[in-house]
Amino acid sequence: MNLVITGRHFDLTENLKEEIHKKTERFKRYFSHIIDVHVVISREKGRYQVEIILSAKKLICTSKEEGNDLYLCLNKAIEKIETQLSHLKDKIKDKP
Repeated sequence: MNLVITGRHFDLTENLKEEIHKKTERFKRYFSHIIDVHVVISREKGRYQVEIILSAKKLICTSKEEGNDLYLCLNKAIEKIETQLSHLKDKIKDKP
């Protein structure tokens, strides 16, 4: 899994990068064939926007969150991706 973290109008700290890396590793329990995860964090007028784009074989999941607290936005965006992956995994299991 290739992880790319981009900060727009915002300096990324090592702690933040480690936190993102740790949380995105959880995606592997849903699908082992994840190719790319791109996390874009931007800051405008004191508000943070977190966008996550996950690419896998024949699959693309996206999630966007906006708010005043960076870590809260990051957690919500990751939860959305995990929900999407969980639904897709269940859908694949249910196919005959």
